[in-house]
Amino acid sequence: MFYLDLSNYFSNFAIKFTKYIWIMQEKRLEFTSLGLLSYYGKLTVKEKVMLKSFVAHLFHLSYYTVDAKFRGKTNFSAAELLALQPIIESESWKQ
Repeated sequence: MFYLDLSNYFSNFAIKFTKYIWIMQEKRLEFTSLGLLSYYGKLTVKEKVMLKSFVAHLFHLSYYTVDAKFRGKTNFSAAELLALQPIIESESWKQ
């Protein structure tokens, strides 16, 4: 009887912990996407075109796909966000 209660306790803990980690990952991704969209919104029209062209070339995507991602119509993947972070921080896309 005690064994069943203990296994149920650990099972509930594992479920709650997994849900917590999943929610935190979603929030982190959302904040990162929002941060990128906020950065993008502060650029001039010419800089926006330069950034989208750079990202399209970097990820081998069409310009229209990248444009949709920056406008918020579709989402960046986690890998894309990780790859974009150093580029945005150093502003190497402006060179």
